[in-house]
Amino acid sequence: MPFLATLLFLTAQQLEAVPARGEIGEPMVVIVRAANGEPVVGVPVQVRGPDGNVVAIGASDATGGVEFVPDAVGTYELRARLEPSAGAVILIHAVAVEAAPQRWVYVLLCMPAGVVLLWHLVRPGRRRAARPPEAL
Repeated sequence: MPFLATLLFLTAQQLEAVPARGEIGEPMVVIVRAANGEPVVGVPVQVRGPDGNVVAIGASDATGGVEFVPDAVGTYELRARLEPSAGAVILIHAVAVEAAPQRWVYVLLCMPAGVVLLWHLVRPGRRRAARPPEAL
């Protein structure tokens, strides 16, 4: 019976990362939750980077979260080690990290289009002549 209770306790734990897909240099939060959705406090969390190195990033706080900042493109493996009375279990969650998008391309394309539109709307001589009031 204790084995079944431990098995049910361990299978319902959750480990997630917010946001689900990360960018280099942007903080990510790893959240450890219990089966009922409540945050689990004090769970040590580790990150295995794309290079294979495992780094401890800390223990979950009152919100169940631990923050880390990815520094390379690739897949990060998040690990949380729960230690119930019957034995330890490791929760694993993989998250992809991508390079930040090149937003300057949008500036190069949109800025000139906006200037042309503005010039077209406010150029001199474009004003409409006022209509005379219609006689009844």
